[in-house]
Amino acid sequence: LWDGVMCDNTSGDVIGHELSCSWLNGTIPSNSFLFHLPHLQHLNLAYNYFNHSPISSRFGQFVRLRYLNLSYSMFSGQVLSELPDLSELASLDLSGYGNVSLETSVVKRPVQNLTKQRELHLDHVNMSSVSLSSLMNLSSTLTSLKLNSCFLRGRLLGHIFCLPNLQELSLAHNPELTWFFPTVNSSNALRVLDLSYTNYLGEL
Repeated sequence: LWDGVMCDNTSGDVIGHELSCSWLNGTIPSNSFLFHLPHLQHLNLAYNYFNHSPISSRFGQFVRLRYLNLSYSMFSGQVLSELPDLSELASLDLSGYGNVSLETSVVKRPVQNLTKQRELHLDHVNMSSVSLSSLMNLSSTLTSLKLNSCFLRGRLLGHIFCLPNLQELSLAHNPELTWFFPTVNSSNALRVLDLSYTNYLGEL
């Protein structure tokens, strides 16, 4: 009956924490109670204040996790290399204000295990060092991809418009990003497209 805590109706195991906008502040130590919940499937810590602390590597141990939202909670540092190993993860939101950065090595990790990934939201994550060719490795199961204000630079390959299940694509406010529409095989699923404040090449 605790506010924000979800439990399995049969086993009683804690499977979810819905703690967005909860006025949490400080840091999350590695021995926190949070990391002793092996059955966790849903974790939302969005819009709190974690004082620019790094995203703990222990988030990568939640092998049952389906939903992870750490957005706008003032984390900092590198996105965990372990996150692509969370094969059950369907929704990941690490959006922030430039305190979190992402390296090419994480994006290039194999996607064979990410067969359930539907949403990837990384607005304001610093991706200035990410090679755009690594975006070829995105999961074909994605339905929503948001990379607004990520300092993306270079020429975006048309492959991203052809992800078969993609319904929402937002790459706005990346002024050094150039792109063009593929002439064939664009996604029929696409419903929302935002490429404002980017550099378009060619004809529409």
